[in-house]
Amino acid sequence: MKISIRIFFLILLSNNLFAQGTIFGLEKYNLGIIRPNYSSAGLGRSFEVADTDSLHLNYMNFATWTNISYTTYEVDALYTASKSKDSNSNSYFRDYGSFQGGFLALPIIPQKFVIGIGLQPFIQMEHTVKDTIGDVSNDYTVIKGGLSRLTFNVSYKPITSFGFGIGYEYNFGRIEELYRMQMIEYGDQFDMNFEYRFGGHGIVTSAFFKPSELYSIGVFYRLPVKMNYNIYSETGNSYIDDEILKKEMTLPTQLNIGAIVNLSRKLRLGADVIYQNWKKGYKIEDNTISNQSDYMRLGFGFELKESEKRFTSFFNTLNYRMGVFFGNQKVNNMDNSVREYGLSMGVSLPLRRFIFRVDFSGLLGRRGNLSNNYYEENFLQFGISISTNEMWFFNIED
Repeated sequence: MKISIRIFFLILLSNNLFAQGTIFGLEKYNLGIIRPNYSSAGLGRSFEVADTDSLHLNYMNFATWTNISYTTYEVDALYTASKSKDSNSNSYFRDYGSFQGGFLALPIIPQKFVIGIGLQPFIQMEHTVKDTIGDVSNDYTVIKGGLSRLTFNVSYKPITSFGFGIGYEYNFGRIEELYRMQMIEYGDQFDMNFEYRFGGHGIVTSAFFKPSELYSIGVFYRLPVKMNYNIYSETGNSYIDDEILKKEMTLPTQLNIGAIVNLSRKLRLGADVIYQNWKKGYKIEDNTISNQSDYMRLGFGFELKESEKRFTSFFNTLNYRMGVFFGNQKVNNMDNSVREYGLSMGVSLPLRRFIFRVDFSGLLGRRGNLSNNYYEENFLQFGISISTNEMWFFNIED
């Protein structure tokens, strides 16, 4: 294992490198760059925690699901592209598309008691580093994989203005590392493969408060997640390959707080704060991982909602969204935290009014800067989600 780490950092220190991946993900013990788990609608306006919409499922606060009347499901996908540069004017580029979540909510008692299930990736990484300037060999490193959550949650609304929820999460995933040395003169190739398999249980709680139609407040809290991970190797050395290393890992707590103010029947403003204590809360074998920084994201935005009239122009049936965000990623680089900020926007189209919608979102941002972090990265994201109500468990008279 120590040999593979040395090879990895020797490759990183080479001058002429091509890297495909978020450049700030290339850190020891790093699990990837955090992408907040917003739905496409939330991503477009940069807030969601306090949203009590009766059609869209709130990915950041399960307690708000108590406002739906019918079985509702939603799926999301995301395309990301990023271009980075370093202080030596080297450029790096990556792009990929990925599934970003799918949820199903079943109202046992409409607008009061709801159970839900879902699957949601929360950390993803895919990095390729190639060093082809050596006199003896060409060296390659590939790191890919990530972590996901399988969720089951129960939400209850005892009174019209207040609801709460509790959920169970099974966190799982896999990260693969390939280190390859290819000899130039003879064409021989040496590979070392390592696979990290993760698994662990978590608990989340959530609540919302909406005393009037003027405003709402939402809170979500995730307890520390204890995970086990096994390390498998394929190096050609039977002594190493026959041994499976088993370790324990702790993911930090997470706190989401949000508020929404309705300025009119159609216009509303919102803000979210997301915080995770990665600096002290991320541990392996009870040892704090020092190259982490506390993750924080502040988001502000507005949404112009569709007309409630059944017969109106097409443009009045759309929802328009825009927002801004800024904060810190969880990775330190050059012993400094990595700042992140950007602009978001989105639009929602009805395929069947008040029942079936498609949401599009776009995000343009930047993380890091050359003076503090050696690297600077611009990134672009496009999201799409489908939300629909289905009356599977109701009589036609309902």
